[in-house]
Amino acid sequence: MKKIIVAIGLKNNNELTDKHFGDSNYFDIYELAEGSSMKKIKRIENVKVKEEKIHGDPKKAKVIENILNETDVLVAFRMGPNILRMKKKFVPVIVPFKELDMVKPLLVENFDVIFKETCKDGEKNYITLKPKEA
Repeated sequence: MKKIIVAIGLKNNNELTDKHFGDSNYFDIYELAEGSSMKKIKRIENVKVKEEKIHGDPKKAKVIENILNETDVLVAFRMGPNILRMKKKFVPVIVPFKELDMVKPLLVENFDVIFKETCKDGEKNYITLKPKEA
């Protein structure tokens, strides 16, 4: 069975941050399996760079890369300029909702698209998910 590890940037228990991914308070780590639901593995507190020297500071990207090194995919409502650095290792996924309960099923139904991108060698493309129309 195909699986990917997903990090979701959160403001609180049920809501994605409305700031950039790297400014999330927490990262919830999930295992996403093909044709299945998501299983929460753990929560990681964001140990942010104390003071950004510039917008999109590369030190901030390095800190996030290190604490999320077990993951394949970064999920956020909003990404910042470091998306260009992050997509060298991760697949950034931008979602249209901040409510975690709406984001999880969207990730499950788009598993194939996300998984395909994680299999690419080198730099990944970011993915913007949209809800399926009824």
